[in-house]
Amino acid sequence: MKPTKMRNKMIYRADFKLKSKQLASLLSKDLRERYNKRSTRVMTGDSIKVIRGEFKGVRGKVTAVSTAQNSIAVDGVQQEKIKGEKFDVYIHTSNIVITGLNEEDNLRISKLKGESPSSKDVVSVIPPADADEQTADIETVPDAPKLADSDAEVMIVPIEEETQDTQYIDSRIEEAAQDQSDTSSTDTYTEETQDQSDTSSTDTYTEETQDQSDTSSTDTYNEEEAQDTPKSESNDAGKDSKEDREGST
Repeated sequence: MKPTKMRNKMIYRADFKLKSKQLASLLSKDLRERYNKRSTRVMTGDSIKVIRGEFKGVRGKVTAVSTAQNSIAVDGVQQEKIKGEKFDVYIHTSNIVITGLNEEDNLRISKLKGESPSSKDVVSVIPPADADEQTADIETVPDAPKLADSDAEVMIVPIEEETQDTQYIDSRIEEAAQDQSDTSSTDTYTEETQDQSDTSSTDTYTEETQDQSDTSSTDTYNEEEAQDTPKSESNDAGKDSKEDREGST
């Protein structure tokens, strides 16, 4: 693999798990001999010593951990701004040595020792509730048959709440069905009114077209009569002129 690809995979494109592993720091000689480990991940509350850099030789406890910068903030390592305010200076985990571990995390200590974590370290036990609170809503039946292998009485839970819930659900279902019927009736009414409006519009349209056809037929008839009258008058005049000529001869 090319160095550029390896660098991108380990630094710039590293996932949270890989970045968490990169927060590991060296252990002091005493801790190496005790746990037989060379390094471990830094956690808040660990005691460290700065071995290189500007703050070399400073000892303190870890107050914050930054996975994005692979660095930690140490109690007492601060700088002052121009206005007088102070801020924490983060130190890279490769520049420190862990001199004391925060032993509150039992799972971490068991891993350092190489032991398998016990159930006490992983599972948190929740104390049981009081017996009075558990049996507050429970009724006992004195005449009920008892179990063969134990002396416990049969317990019955009242079902008043369940009946109330079922009644409420039934009422809600009836309301929904009624709403659906109302909406369907309104839809049918709107469809009927729309059909009536469509039929009325078609009737008016047919009446208008019929009136137009009647007027056009009357106009054509009047025009034909107007054209026929001058022809008849000219024919009558021609006949009169013929008669006059015959009489003169």
